Amino acid sequence: IVRHIMGFVQICKFHNVTPGQQITVIASIENVKAAFERGGYDEIEKMLGFMVDYAAGKTVATEDLKLGFMAPNPMLQKWLLGDYGLPPLGYPDRQVYEVIFDEDAEDALERRKDVLALVPPIDFKTKQAELDAILGRSSTWEEFMTWNNHPKDAADTIRFIDRYGDMNLLPPDVYFQGVPVGESFQFTTHDDDSKHEFVLVGMSEVDIHGQVHVDYTVDGVKFRRSVQVVPKKLPFTKGDPSNPHHVIVKAANLFRLNVAEGDEVSVGDELLRTTAMKTEFPFFAQVDGRVKKIHRTVLFDVDTEESLVQDGELIIELE
Repeated sequence: IVRHIMGFVQICKFHNVTPGQQITVIASIENVKAAFERGGYDEIEKMLGFMVDYAAGKTVATEDLKLGFMAPNPMLQKWLLGDYGLPPLGYPDRQVYEVIFDEDAEDALERRKDVLALVPPIDFKTKQAELDAILGRSSTWEEFMTWNNHPKDAADTIRFIDRYGDMNLLPPDVYFQGVPVGESFQFTTHDDDSKHEFVLVGMSEVDIHGQVHVDYTVDGVKFRRSVQVVPKKLPFTKGDPSNPHHVIVKAANLFRLNVAEGDEVSVGDELLRTTAMKTEFPFFAQVDGRVKKIHRTVLFDVDTEESLVQDGELIIELE
């Protein structure tokens, strides 16, 4: 399934968007299952072989390439038409449309949105200077283009790579599942094709600071790295569940504040929203009154750490 996803992404020039999992993971599971039902593991390898060849630039017959895309995928069709916005890597080749849309390929090519029409005017020099300030160094063109598409996620990923290394060098099974203590794997770097060996020697429990301490070797050289695995909890004011003037939340991120201190509110007015797992949760006034104090104001789109709220936290106090 992971190998199918890798081929899928390369062939379709797919760059993750919402609803990304439905386009990639679920579709890959269905296509691998369908191949197995057609002819077992041999059929899976045959299907993957055609996908690998096409991704490598080799000539593959359209009917052979279709074996990797047999499961219906209307969300992929919408993405290929530009319905989810600008494809960051551009549209794939014409043959991909013949595979995905079959006899409707010509119509799809005519209907897909013009890439240039979707691109807003950008002052590249000013924008790249903004990213450079965030990273504390000069960004590459690839980093800049990725950041333009997904600013928060891209900045986090680039900083992660700067600190820990490029996770894309990991073998796919290690990337998705990790490696147990005591086991090893081999990898190559961008600089050369020689193999390097990583051994995970040991890993501590989470300490009181929310960190795990990892001991490992690379080509026999010992290293230790401390990794923050649990967010640092900010101090917060505990609310009183029995007090209707206290607006109390569960653990999530503060997404929206609809009132300011001094505002008059009525029963049923929406005061705030939190977000967790791509779901928004509204909180309403239980009594008429006035906003006496707002205890947390940083929103999710400003700072994901500072906007984290805890179970039982008092956000708004009415009087």
